[in-house]
Amino acid sequence: MAQELESYLDNKNVQAFLGLIRDTEGTAKGADPYRVYGGSAKNQIKDLSKPDFKRWGFTQTDGKKNTSSASGAYQFLERTWNGLAKQHGLKDFSPRSQDLGAIALLTQSGALDEILKAAFDHTAKKANRSSAIIPDSHYDNHHS
Repeated sequence: MAQELESYLDNKNVQAFLGLIRDTEGTAKGADPYRVYGGSAKNQIKDLSKPDFKRWGFTQTDGKKNTSSASGAYQFLERTWNGLAKQHGLKDFSPRSQDLGAIALLTQSGALDEILKAAFDHTAKKANRSSAIIPDSHYDNHHS
């Protein structure tokens, strides 16, 4: 469960890649990236003891109107977070839990092995299924 993911928390390559995701998601601009919701770093979740997903609207890159529940440093969708929390025993929405959730997604995509080897040219191709900000992602989002 979460214990196996914890061994990666102190890895410098993992931390660099997590920082890249926070930066490109725009959450790093917030007072606390782990509290961001609603598509703006100005919106801050008050209590991280439990996830508090709110639906918010945005315009996709193709011009269509859509809604999202993306929240936290890595802009987890509610359904994604709920699956990660159940699978890995994540009990809260703390920074540690969010980092572990992001690492779990990178593991599922096969990108973590590339990150650990610092093979970043291959990492984006594998990670693009887990984050909207990775090049060639299948998400139509509001990021430029």
